[in-house]
Parts: sequence; structure tokens; C-alpha cells
Amino acid sequence: MNTENQKPWLYRSVKSTLCLAFFLEIVLSYFMPFSDEGNQIGIGFPYTYFYIQKQGVLDTSPFFSTALNPLRLILNLFFLYLLLKFLSWSWCFLELNRKQN
Repeated sequence: MNTENQKPWLYRSVKSTLCLAFFLEIVLSYFMPFSDEGNQIGIGFPYTYFYIQKQGVLDTSPFFSTALNPLRLILNLFFLYLLLKFLSWSWCFLELNRKQN
């Protein structure tokens, strides 16, 4: 028995849109230009949420030369979520108008 169909459509819609927003955030972060702030390189679109140190010490782990800002990541996901919802609602509205004409 498929339990995914038993969940409310709003929950499924939000879940799938958030997954798409997260995927787009990763893809946009890969293709968008990096920000160069002193000794750090920043990654993220529209706000920088992942920082990498340019010059590290060879004795330390590479994980100590990186920093993640989760608040900015959540803010980026929220903006992408709103953009995707707006695009889907406008597309549905245009399809409804096209079918009525």
C-alpha cells in the first residue's frame, strides 16, 4: 500500500518544491561566480553560505578550513521556494486561461 498518496497534497507539494529548491541551490552555487572576500572564497547564490579558506596549514584537516552558514542556506532555500511557487502558480493560471479561451 502506497502511503505517499495518503498524505495531504499540500504536504507533498511543499516537500517536492523544497527538494527542487535545494537541488537548484546546489546547481546555482556551482555555476554562479564565487565571491572573493580576503582570505576566503564564498560559495552560494544569492547569499554566500559556504566559505573556504584560501591558505591552509598542511598539518590540519581540510574540514577545518571550511565554514557553513546555515541561516543563509535556509534563506536561500526560502527565496528559491517562493520563486518556484510563484512560477508554478503563474503557469497554472496561464494554463487555466488558455483552456477557457
